[in-house]
Amino acid sequence: MEYETALKNYENQQEEIQHHKRFIDRFRASAARAASVQSRIKMLNAMERFQKPEKPFTLEFEFPQCSHVSGDVISLRNVTFGYNSKEILLNGISQNIGLDSRIGVIGANGAGKSTLISLMLEQLKPIKGDVVRNRKARIAVFTQHHIDQLDLSMSPMDFLLAKFADDCRSLIYLFIVIILSNNNKQYIYNIEEKRPAEYIRNKLGAFGLSGEIVNQRMVFLSGGQKSRVAFTILTWEIPHFIIMDEPTNHLDMETIDALIGAIHKWNGGILVVSHDQHFLMSAAKKFWSLSIKSGTIEEFVDLGKAKDFASHRA
Repeated sequence: MEYETALKNYENQQEEIQHHKRFIDRFRASAARAASVQSRIKMLNAMERFQKPEKPFTLEFEFPQCSHVSGDVISLRNVTFGYNSKEILLNGISQNIGLDSRIGVIGANGAGKSTLISLMLEQLKPIKGDVVRNRKARIAVFTQHHIDQLDLSMSPMDFLLAKFADDCRSLIYLFIVIILSNNNKQYIYNIEEKRPAEYIRNKLGAFGLSGEIVNQRMVFLSGGQKSRVAFTILTWEIPHFIIMDEPTNHLDMETIDALIGAIHKWNGGILVVSHDQHFLMSAAKKFWSLSIKSGTIEEFVDLGKAKDFASHRA
């Protein structure tokens, strides 16, 4: 808002200055208007000028657009789960998740939010019912501990080159095939060094990491910058669906807003577990509310109503 106000003040003053200059140019030779001309010249000379404000930097990043897959990404069919048969945590859950889903998950501690994610990822098996995964859909998971996988002694560039070494070798082969097919053999020189690094630089650039930052040891990066390296890793294989478990923990406001913007522009689906109300309202279109009493899920389009349902323990 400060930038918009400063820009408006600058533009209004510039318009006023041009108005006076046009008057001066028009009547400079007029004896009858000489006093007015001199008055305006003095006024312009004495005027304190606004400086044109610089537009503030706004962090933006984007997830890679995914290919279309038919059918649901995940289907929960009458799923019941408990860590023993006497204590049922989730009871008779039936929900479908598609490529266009924007789901926020609400629930008290112990209501089964993390368990629900584990069931979706087939890390747990239900006591009853089925979890059906679309095998053509790639699913990625981002957690609040995702940054812990980073080797902070390495730069983003070196870390990704090491982590995805096999992909980089495949990339080199692909480039060589393309070059040979075009009879451009001269470009093969130094391809092993240049092509993977260029590819990774573009990947990092999509998350607002560019210039010397990509070659700087990650121990010196901010929390937001480290999280963007983690998002680069998360989306490396171009997922169709992303599950986010408390993604805004340890993120600065600038990165949170950029993440919201990336979700809005993306053509894949998301499911988010978060206590961040601003993030949930901005990122999700509907809300699954988990009842700790009944173990059921109710779907809402209003976050307030979803929170009310989740808070009823009795």
